[in-house]
Amino acid sequence: MSQVFYDQLVDLTPVKEVLEAHGLSEREQAAVLHELDGAVHHAVVECVLDILPTHEHETFLESVSAAPHDVRHLDSLTKHAADARDRVRRAISATHQRFLDAIHR
Repeated sequence: MSQVFYDQLVDLTPVKEVLEAHGLSEREQAAVLHELDGAVHHAVVECVLDILPTHEHETFLESVSAAPHDVRHLDSLTKHAADARDRVRRAISATHQRFLDAIHR
């Protein structure tokens, strides 16, 4: 998984614990975490685009593409919504929960 600007908001510990408890091999766990990483990224981008005014979408996406790890992307969102970090954190948590719910079925 690559480093991205919202990494500090991601806690994979509960997900990893569930995967281990279900007896998944390391390879299977890696595959699930890879899928989860993609789903989280999609959820975060959707959340960010909801926060930003439409005319700033392209600029933001270009800057993230050029420097995905730069935490200033997250900081810049707070100019548009004081609760931006919390909204991104909730999007991440909701995605994790959907994966955990699917595992428990």
